[in-house]
Amino acid sequence: MVITLLASTCQINARPQKVYILTTISYLVPIVKAIGGAMVEVECLIPQGADPHYYELTPADISKLEKADIVVMTGPSHLPVEAKIEEIIRERGLSKVIVNYKNYTKLGFNLLKLPNGKVNPHGYFLSLRGIRAISKSIAKALAIINPENTSYYSRNLEEYLNKINDIETLSK
Repeated sequence: MVITLLASTCQINARPQKVYILTTISYLVPIVKAIGGAMVEVECLIPQGADPHYYELTPADISKLEKADIVVMTGPSHLPVEAKIEEIIRERGLSKVIVNYKNYTKLGFNLLKLPNGKVNPHGYFLSLRGIRAISKSIAKALAIINPENTSYYSRNLEEYLNKINDIETLSK
C-alpha cells in the first residue's frame, strides 16, 4: 500500500506544470497558444470589449500578473496599462519574462513611421510580418522559462511559421 501511494505521488508530481502566460490583448492569445500548445495556460488581461487605451488594472489582474511566468504585450509605449504592468513588476521585484515590441524589433520587425515621425503601433500584431516576430519572441521566452521543452516549442513555431508562409503564398 505504501508503495502504491508513493508511486501515485510520483506520477502526480511528474506531470509537467503549464507555463502561465498573460497577454494584454486578445489578438495575442492565439499566437501564444499555437507556439505553447499543451504546455501553456494563456489568459488575456484586458476583457473583450474594453477599450485597451483606458483599461485600469484591478486587484484580480494584479494577482494574475503575480502568477504569470510570461507577460506578452504590444508596445512601444502603446497602452498605459502596459506601462503600469512594467512598473508593478519593477516595484514588486517580480521575476517575469516580458515579451513586447522590443523583442519583435530584435527579430527585424519595425513599424512604419507616420508623416509626423511617430510610429503607429495599431494592428502590427495582425500583419504576417508582425505575427512572425511575435511567434519567434514567444518561442524564445518559453525556452527561457521551460528549457526542457524547447524542441516542442521549436516544432510548434516551425509549423506555425509554415502556415503563415502558406497564407502569404495564397494571398499573392
